[in-house]
Order: sequence, then C-alpha cells, then structure tokens
Amino acid sequence: MNFPDSCSIEPAISNDGYDPTYGTAITSECRYTEASENTTGGSGLVFSAWLGLPPGTTITPASRITLTDGSKPPIVKIRDVKRLSDNEIEYIRVTLGISSERGGV
Repeated sequence: MNFPDSCSIEPAISNDGYDPTYGTAITSECRYTEASENTTGGSGLVFSAWLGLPPGTTITPASRITLTDGSKPPIVKIRDVKRLSDNEIEYIRVTLGISSERGGV
C-alpha cells in the first residue's frame, strides 16, 4: 500500500474523565479513504472513513488523530491488515467515526 496523505497522531498521556491530555504530535504518512452509501430504504446516507498507516506506526484507541483539514475524528477501531502471501503486516487500518453531516474531507 502506498501512503500519499499525511496526518498527525498525538499519544494519549492521561484521561481524568474530563479532559484527556495528549503528548507531542508526530506526523505520519497515511492513506485516507472515505465512502458513502444509501441506507436501507434510501432515507439517508451513511459515511465511513478509515486511515491506512505504515506498519510499526504507534497508535492506540486513546490517541488523537488530526487530518489535513484540521478535523479530529474519533478512533473507532484499530487492526493490522496482513498480506495473504506471507502473513506480514501490510498496513494498520484505523476506522474513524465521522458524522453523517460531515461528507468529504
């Protein structure tokens, strides 16, 4: 996978239940992908988005991501995507939570 985009990732340092604290942001190359589809019955659109990050990128569900447009969508899920040919990690897929009003980045 190539990574033509970039984002910043801030590690979570602490969360007292009110205001999470984040460490120094790092800039990472990434691939940003989003899609929309009609809901069943056609009553609206559902948007989904995810980032592909290079293997070895340090990220947790508590981290904060900033996209190039300045938005900071919540992290919904993180998983390694492995190549079938050799079972090595090809990229880290980070599913992002975006609202239905958001649309494109």
